Amino acid sequence: MQNMKIGRKFLLGFGSILVVMSLLVAVAVMNMSALHEDLRRIVQVNNKLQSIAAGMGILVREDAIAVRNCFLQRERMDEMIKRINDCNAKFDEAFNQVEQMTSSDDTKGREILLSVKESWTASRALNERTLALLREGRQHEAFAMYEKESRAAMRQAIQATENLVKHQQTRSEMRYDEATRHYRDTRLFMISVGFATLLLVMLIAIRF
Repeated sequence: MQNMKIGRKFLLGFGSILVVMSLLVAVAVMNMSALHEDLRRIVQVNNKLQSIAAGMGILVREDAIAVRNCFLQRERMDEMIKRINDCNAKFDEAFNQVEQMTSSDDTKGREILLSVKESWTASRALNERTLALLREGRQHEAFAMYEKESRAAMRQAIQATENLVKHQQTRSEMRYDEATRHYRDTRLFMISVGFATLLLVMLIAIRF
């Protein structure tokens, strides 16, 4: 009977340790998985989106430069129009990629994307009207439209893409903060449970 009691005490003591250690491992694995997901999204999603958005801003500026060059170098107009069309195609491709990668729960990101689309569409339409007037030889009208409307629309499109870049920077910082919190919580939990396990082992040793 005495041996059975001692066996039960061993079973209870080391069983308790096993349960605590299993809990420690389970929580650590969950938090490490969350940490890995945060870091993955920073590298594969937010940083990539930020890079694409920055490229979109460059395309808008290249578009603005090409339109301006049409006034300064009339003999290069066909070349500039081809450059504008190339920029438009690359911008559309980049926008579609960002739109597909932006999660549905990113409400602010979706709002900024809508602003980018609207401002870019307006800027493109005004540029086309400006260049059409210029090709018809109506240079004064074309320049008046460029100075009054097209240039302002370009600035709005540039600002919208910059807002998209800043938003992705903010998202990266948010993910980094989450990763830091998961790491800190996991470390604190493991230390706390480690001390608790040590005390439990000491208590079992004393009792026996």
